[in-house]
Amino acid sequence: MQAVVSFPVRYVETDAQAVVYYANHFAWFELGYEALLAQMGFSLVENRPAVREACCRYRAPIRYGETVTVTSHVAAQDEEGLWVGHEIRVGSELRAEGTTLIGYEQPVAFAPTGERGSALRFERWSALAPRGRVDEVELRVRFAETSPSGHAHFSRYFGWLEVGRIAYLRRLGLDYARLQRLGSPFVIAWAGCRYLSPVGFDEPVRIQVWIEEVRHRSYVAGYRLVHGQEGRLVAVGKTVQAFIDLEGHPTQIPEAARERLLAASQGSEVLASPFVLEAPGSASS
Repeated sequence: MQAVVSFPVRYVETDAQAVVYYANHFAWFELGYEALLAQMGFSLVENRPAVREACCRYRAPIRYGETVTVTSHVAAQDEEGLWVGHEIRVGSELRAEGTTLIGYEQPVAFAPTGERGSALRFERWSALAPRGRVDEVELRVRFAETSPSGHAHFSRYFGWLEVGRIAYLRRLGLDYARLQRLGSPFVIAWAGCRYLSPVGFDEPVRIQVWIEEVRHRSYVAGYRLVHGQEGRLVAVGKTVQAFIDLEGHPTQIPEAARERLLAASQGSEVLASPFVLEAPGSASS
């Protein structure tokens, strides 16, 4: 069994890069698992499940006016709930894929379709811990970020990760606004979040950010979200940022920028002066 949902991309779902904002893919996953659970006979009004994990791999950008098709299926079931796999296509082209872990405890009446999508799980999330240089940003949950449950909607957490990540880069002298004017060479290639405890309107959240790994063409950022008053762990997250050229092909991170990221990952002192990044060339390496 699978559920298929199609719709045109709305203008409000796109960002300053004229592509769909990465967090909106998770809202589309919700449309997919809602349709799937409805086919399975679950009443979402009476017993709405909690999302315990969400991950997405981004393969190609999606733009305003394109019609996307979200296909969702149950990939597996375990003691935590249902692992629902998703594919997002424009026509026949796969643009993104991901999983959501739905916290249903009642058994499913049919066999899962297999382990397809399991590679998109947030592996070893419990071992994710701050390292190297760790910066912290605090915010409060806005009313617009809550759902009828009274808690922040799971897709909104990815916007919080961005708040922490952009502040972290700025403190390294890598001003993302400047990078964006040069074509935003850093793009999200993968994003995942594990939800551990809920937060509600106007509650404070501290976002701890660090560099988990630096590669030649990408780097990995780690996150811990902590309740600002109670100190409890709200969520952990991870994103992979890939460097691309002007044609959208993967290319190497400029060495000067990579050195700052490496220094931060090792906890070394990093120059705070702005780093002037030239626009990436049109030829990928």
